Amino acid sequence: MIKEEQQAIDLARWTLNSDVKGLGHTPQPELTDPYFNEKAGVFVTLKKNETLRGCIGVIVPVDILARNIITSTRNSALNDHRFPPVRFDEVDELEIEISVLSLLKETKLEDIEIGKHGLIVEGGGKSAVYLPQVATEIGWSFEQWLDSLCDKANLPTRYWTEKEAKFKTFTAQIINEK
Repeated sequence: MIKEEQQAIDLARWTLNSDVKGLGHTPQPELTDPYFNEKAGVFVTLKKNETLRGCIGVIVPVDILARNIITSTRNSALNDHRFPPVRFDEVDELEIEISVLSLLKETKLEDIEIGKHGLIVEGGGKSAVYLPQVATEIGWSFEQWLDSLCDKANLPTRYWTEKEAKFKTFTAQIINEK
C-alpha cells in the first residue's frame, strides 16, 4: 500500500486543478513512493460540504496506480452520471478521499465483514460495488447493505440470499484529504 499518502492527495488535487480549473501548466507533483508504479485499483470520492459530489474508480487494475488516480479523479469530477460536472468555482470546496483497493477475492456470504470489506455482488449478468466505508458511513445493518447493493445492481432486493448470487470482496487503504 501507499506509505506517502499525501502524495496521492496531491496528485488528485493537481488533476482537479489541471482538468477542471484549466491550470495544466502546473507540473505534476513528484511521486517518490514506488507503489504509485504498481498496478492497483482505486476509487476517488469527491465531497462538497460532506455531501457526495462524485465517486468513480477502477476495480480491476490494468494500469499503474498513479494513472488510475488521475483517471478516477477526472472521471469523478466530470463524468459521474449522477451529478453535473464539477464547475471551476467548486474545485477548492471539494474534499478528496482516495480508496486504494486490494485484489478482488471470491468470497462466501458468511465470510463477508461489514466495515472491513468492499463488496461486489454479481448475478444474471449484472453487478454493483460498494467501498468498505459506505455501509458504516450510512449506518446500514448487514442486511440493509446487501439489499442496497442488490438494488444498485438492478437485481431483486433479496437476491443476495439466493444460491446463484456471487460475491467478491476487497479491502481498501482509505486516504482522506486533511
